[in-house]
Amino acid sequence: MIADKDKEKHNLRKRAEDLLKKADRSTPRILNQRAAEVIHELDVHRVELEMQNEELRRIQVRAEESQRKYAELYEFAPIGFCSFDRKGQIQQVNLACAQMLRTEKRYLHKRLFRSFVSPGFRDEFDRFFHKLFKPGHRESREVQLTRHDGALIDVELVGGAVADPALGVAHESQVAILDISQRKKAESWSRRLVETTPVADGPARTMMASYYGRALEGNPMANGQPFDADAFTAAHKTLPFGTQLEVTYGGRSVRVTITDRGPYVPGRDLDLSLAAARKLGMVSRGVAPVRVRIV
Repeated sequence: MIADKDKEKHNLRKRAEDLLKKADRSTPRILNQRAAEVIHELDVHRVELEMQNEELRRIQVRAEESQRKYAELYEFAPIGFCSFDRKGQIQQVNLACAQMLRTEKRYLHKRLFRSFVSPGFRDEFDRFFHKLFKPGHRESREVQLTRHDGALIDVELVGGAVADPALGVAHESQVAILDISQRKKAESWSRRLVETTPVADGPARTMMASYYGRALEGNPMANGQPFDADAFTAAHKTLPFGTQLEVTYGGRSVRVTITDRGPYVPGRDLDLSLAAARKLGMVSRGVAPVRVRIV
């Protein structure tokens, strides 16, 4: 390390002396050799300082450019980022986080992040937060947040402590906030599909059923045939075309054939034809829980 520093110092001096030799300037008359040596050393030192100063300026420009790029990446990242202190107060947020919470950034500073956590998930968040400041530890949790306008959003929190380089003590934590609402909806839809889809020779299952009205008469169905409101047919998301179902509601039963796909309204599992809905006596209700089994 010392040898490298001596070499760097030697190279700097040589460059400075080379610049002095190339400089086109008149040298004042020197009274003696000693004075000439002192002036030369001063000139060399001056040039060395100028070169070092120029290099420091270049380093500063590069550092500022790097900091600017980092700030832009942080601010405009598609994932929410924020930092907490040990009290759980928000110290910094990026634009995506503010948009996720539907709150302007200036109103988030020093606010307790826990206040955005839905009541049923606060114990889970507390466990996450208490582990967040362990050195070298990364923690993650799935929680639900309540936005400023009251809307709910499912998120995954992933974060860890940020240690002070000088003290080696973590006073803040950085947390990434990922919107997992669509994934949660897909998981819920898949669970409901499994729970409500009947299987051959299996027990009857409860489904939420609606029906197609007369206005859709003649429209093509997913099996390629036109819809007939007076036929006993039904639509389901996954059951094969031609599957026969026995549908029961209020003590009445009807057999229908799967000819279409749907329904795609959240919370509904089966679309019946108008004729089937009338036979079950559910037309006035529109949507009703029915028992379904494959026959």
